[in-house]
Amino acid sequence: MKGKGKEILLTKFGKNLAKYREARKMTQMDVAVAIEVYPGYISRLENGKVEPGLFLILALAEALEVTPNDLLT
Repeated sequence: MKGKGKEILLTKFGKNLAKYREARKMTQMDVAVAIEVYPGYISRLENGKVEPGLFLILALAEALEVTPNDLLT
C-alpha cells in the first residue's frame, strides 16, 4: 500500500497504540521494555512515522493486553 491510504492506516495505528498504552497507564518506556525495542521507536510508531511488522504488532498487542485488531482498527 502506498500514498495517502498507508499514511491514514499508520496514523490510526499510532493513535490506537497511544490510546491503549495510556489506558493501561504505561509509558512509552514501559512498552519499549516489554517488547524489547528502543523507547524512541514507540514514539515513532505513535506518530505514524514507521510501519510496524506483523511480529511487532503481535508483541504490542500482548504487552497492552488487547487484540492485534484493536490496534489496527
